[in-house]
Amino acid sequence: MSVLDESEALLNELVSRVRADFEVVLPGLELQFTTYREWMSDTPASRRLETKLPMLDDVVCITDRGSFPLRVHEGVEVSCFIVATQLQDAVMDDLQRPWPAFEVQGSLIVPIPELDELGRACWQADDRFRCPVGYLRSALTLFAAID
Repeated sequence: MSVLDESEALLNELVSRVRADFEVVLPGLELQFTTYREWMSDTPASRRLETKLPMLDDVVCITDRGSFPLRVHEGVEVSCFIVATQLQDAVMDDLQRPWPAFEVQGSLIVPIPELDELGRACWQADDRFRCPVGYLRSALTLFAAID
């Protein structure tokens, strides 16, 4: 059984959560997955390093913005954190401003993906805002921070 097969449930949850948070700013977001070994197969240097790279059994997420290993063996929370971080950077590059961003009592809040003390992937802004990755739009709508 391949690492992709072993990670199917994790990848399904990751796709669902990431799309929920990014659907407004990245409509039609496509997340594709391959093994690290396949991803590196076209790189001649990787053949020499093959026995030295522990991530060869990892999964790589491929988007139209870039590709990056997910560290699936560390669980769905770490993978969600990695994808949210990569996509947030891409969105901010596109918009040329912070995203997500909302105002609370005259202060601009810009949450970033982090792992909380329990290892959950969350959007966090100091002690002022925390929301699990996958629930950002719902949380901001609830607090009337976005339409």
